[in-house]
Amino acid sequence: MRKELVKRVVGAFLTLGVNLLIFFITVFLYTSYYQPGNPIRPKRIDIDIIGLIGFYIGLSQFIYLIPMIIFLKRRNKWNWLRGAILGAFMTVILNITFFLTLSRL
Repeated sequence: MRKELVKRVVGAFLTLGVNLLIFFITVFLYTSYYQPGNPIRPKRIDIDIIGLIGFYIGLSQFIYLIPMIIFLKRRNKWNWLRGAILGAFMTVILNITFFLTLSRL
């Protein structure tokens, strides 16, 4: 029972770790693009970064989670699979929270 729980937690943190990596890559790419003096580019960088990161994390989940789920299902790694799905669910909840927060601004 304890090993199963550890595998679920590790799977969830693996999913969240990949999302965190995508977060840092997106922030780096966006901040290297942003120039404060250019009137064409946005001035409210904080809202734009959060919206862009939420979009790319959601998009990237389809790119890496679907093959990961198929791979884990074929190998019968059910606890890892449950952990990966749990991590994806937590990411979706965070994206919805950010979206609702931004929609009220």
